Amino acid sequence: AEALGAAFAGSLTMGAGQFCTNPGLVLALAGPDCNRFVAAASAALGAVSPQVMLTPGIAAAYAGGVARLEAHTGTTRVARGQGEAANHCTPALF
Repeated sequence: AEALGAAFAGSLTMGAGQFCTNPGLVLALAGPDCNRFVAAASAALGAVSPQVMLTPGIAAAYAGGVARLEAHTGTTRVARGQGEAANHCTPALF
């Protein structure tokens, strides 16, 4: 679970997450293994600095999507990367 969580975070943030094959959604059964996966992914994502997005429009769309997830009553943010910068994205895990 720990290795998968760290690998997920690395894949999620590679290229600022702008690849067609970006793994944006994980479905898992609740339990100790899932908790270990989330903890490892959270730790890895928490260490990531903001990355430059391809265009300001993509950066704005990403920021809007994160804001909607933050505001949704059915989601809980468990990790967020470090820092903010114009036209950059900071990874988040919900």
